[in-house]
Amino acid sequence: MPIYGGKRDISLFRRLNRELIHRIITSVVDVYKPSLSDTDANIYGEAPDKVWLPPVRIACLIDYPETEMTYNDAGIMDVKQSPIFHFLLDDVKRTDVVIEVGDIISWDNLYWTVDRTDASRKFLSKSPNTQKEMLNQYEPAEWGWQISMSCYTFMTRKNRLSFEKTRSGGNTKTRR
Repeated sequence: MPIYGGKRDISLFRRLNRELIHRIITSVVDVYKPSLSDTDANIYGEAPDKVWLPPVRIACLIDYPETEMTYNDAGIMDVKQSPIFHFLLDDVKRTDVVIEVGDIISWDNLYWTVDRTDASRKFLSKSPNTQKEMLNQYEPAEWGWQISMSCYTFMTRKNRLSFEKTRSGGNTKTRR
């Protein structure tokens, strides 16, 4: 029987992580998922005009690396930003949302497309799925805890999404 990594240890670290993310850091993002039943695909199986479900707000940690810019003779050609969003897996499960590749994350008035997800971080390297075979005399829920889910993203242009109007014509001021 292991000394550390049981129910009480997991409960302590779960409370500390939740308090740190929800009360101290307080970074929240909106996660948009495509509505597959409402989106029409063309003959190639592509959907240029996707319909999105209402966003779900989730607290997270944001790892924001440096911005990379590529230049040409006329000036800035393109901006590349690739933040990583780290969610507590318990918070993601509580919202009944499965974050997958292709989902959109809204943060800092920008939109980010999920390129890759990773949920391999475990408390003391103990997985609740594998520990039940190794410690079959104990309850499987007593040992192991998957801590977080990381979403690797890239910036998406606003005009490719149908969330907000990016271009509109006309003058908003009226003349007399």
